[in-house]
Amino acid sequence: MKRFALLIAAPKLKDHRPLPGTEVDVVKLREWLLSDRGGAWEPNEIKTFSNPAFTDLKPYLTYQSGCDYAFTAFAGHGYMVKAEYGGHDTVVCLRDGEDLRVKELNPGNKRCTVVADCCRNLITDIPAELIKEALTYNAKSFSAYDDRARLRALFDQAVTAAEEGATYLYSCDKNQQAADDDDDGGLFTFHLLKAAREWAGAQARPAVLRLDTAFATAKARVTVAEPQQHPEMPPVRRLVHFPFAVA
Repeated sequence: MKRFALLIAAPKLKDHRPLPGTEVDVVKLREWLLSDRGGAWEPNEIKTFSNPAFTDLKPYLTYQSGCDYAFTAFAGHGYMVKAEYGGHDTVVCLRDGEDLRVKELNPGNKRCTVVADCCRNLITDIPAELIKEALTYNAKSFSAYDDRARLRALFDQAVTAAEEGATYLYSCDKNQQAADDDDDGGLFTFHLLKAAREWAGAQARPAVLRLDTAFATAKARVTVAEPQQHPEMPPVRRLVHFPFAVA
């Protein structure tokens, strides 16, 4: 299976407080993906960025468009704007003066997951020029190699078993703030990874943790820690969700 992950941190914006925890998120997500239980991704299947320009991302989104499975995660500042046709779009801040709708991180391949750990306050008077019209592109040592190969194969099989389409995970609901810690990173990403690690450690036989289950656990923990933050996973007509962990 051909797979590729983009992990994007946006810790520095001129007019906003620094978010060093976003870089923690990227480091931890990368470590998880590389681990056997995270799907045994290879280092050359993961690309990380810090405050990238869209031109930096575009070649990798193009590459993802030809992959069997794409995983993209963003950690940083964000907001919401009214969509051109009904509803609202979540927008992430890549760098100073360059914002991007989350949907533009969907590479258009058959199976992909996009995670946005950012705030989602609805902005009604955002200057149009901030939404770039050009941006419309529709470590540790783990188990023995044999175990890693089996878990990688299990992850691939779980991806193939899921219906084609895109899945979006947001760290908070509309008009909400996303909690962040300089040392632990985003509250949602922290609990998403913690839930996956705990699940994997409790398995005694081959098993797959699907995104919807991992999300539900993380959401419950986030709302206990921050009652005003409610992660959102927009509903889709999907019988089988993509994997987030294997054991």
